[in-house]
Amino acid sequence: MINAITINNFRRFNNLSLETVTPIVLISGKNNIGKSSFLESIYLSCRYFLPTVFIELNNFRGIYNASYTKKLLWEQLFRNFNLNDQIKIETKFDNSVHSLTIKKNEDFTAKFKDNTENNVVFKFENDYVLDVSNITTEENKFIGSYFVNNNNISLKTEGSTITNVQNIFLISDKFLIYPNAIAEQFSAVELAGKKDEIISILNHLNNKINNIFLVMTNNIPTIYVSTTDNIQFPINSMGSGINKLFIIILYAIANPNSIIIIDELENGFYYSFFEQLWKVIFELTSRHKLQIIATTHSHECIHGAVKICTKNNYYDIFTFLRLSFRENNIVPILFSEENLKFAIESNFEIR
Repeated sequence: MINAITINNFRRFNNLSLETVTPIVLISGKNNIGKSSFLESIYLSCRYFLPTVFIELNNFRGIYNASYTKKLLWEQLFRNFNLNDQIKIETKFDNSVHSLTIKKNEDFTAKFKDNTENNVVFKFENDYVLDVSNITTEENKFIGSYFVNNNNISLKTEGSTITNVQNIFLISDKFLIYPNAIAEQFSAVELAGKKDEIISILNHLNNKINNIFLVMTNNIPTIYVSTTDNIQFPINSMGSGINKLFIIILYAIANPNSIIIIDELENGFYYSFFEQLWKVIFELTSRHKLQIIATTHSHECIHGAVKICTKNNYYDIFTFLRLSFRENNIVPILFSEENLKFAIESNFEIR
């Protein structure tokens, strides 16, 4: 679990620091203030060692492109598209601090083995690669370089160690989760004997669901539900709310000790359901030792979280913050328990 984070020169952030990150964090703020960017910085800090991370960050924004260019993949990650200033994301985990640095390198030579096992040298002239390092200690560090060649993203490393393998998952209306990935998660839940937990939670939105199962059609896996009316149909044919709830609880139950980040949590849910949704989120977090970090624009979503926190005294594991501009910098405004309750009771604008 991440306990603290500092972000420099990433997306819109010049220097943002959050000294305490609780198991559950809800983030609000105006459009284009950096809520999604905050989620992306956490995702990048945990997935920096995979070339696909840049594609995943684009997908998170709803950008799907078969042609990979540096401008599309990573130049937009630098503040004001300025590649002369390095990105730095420092994350404090339970037992260690990790310093991730990403910077432009215009003087890069790569060596690869050809079919004869001889080293072949490639010099990238009039171009650049992206250097990445993640350092915990002098002995425990990852150093490598990303480059695009023939429409492929490659990573060249030199005796590096992956220093923080933290399971992390993105949930967003724009981020496509492929059927095989969902089937893999569902199979893990079934093998763990925890399918009934999914059904029990789905019953909060549809109390007729009595089973959920996997069907293969033309080698494509599909999740089906059955009801007390003896009707069977794909869960995708149900509303967006129940599908989003299913994805959240599926990944939560299948992946204990993971980080789950959710963009625009409120999308797909009717306003009166938020109190029940937050009850589910707090219970899943506690039961499966998760960290859930989400963004929202919704009053009702914030109110639902506060109601559940107040009823169950969850404020020690919950943080509500609002991203705001202060002196030409984006900063997190944290609300104490008292301030949050007062803001809700007074109907103050805190989104």
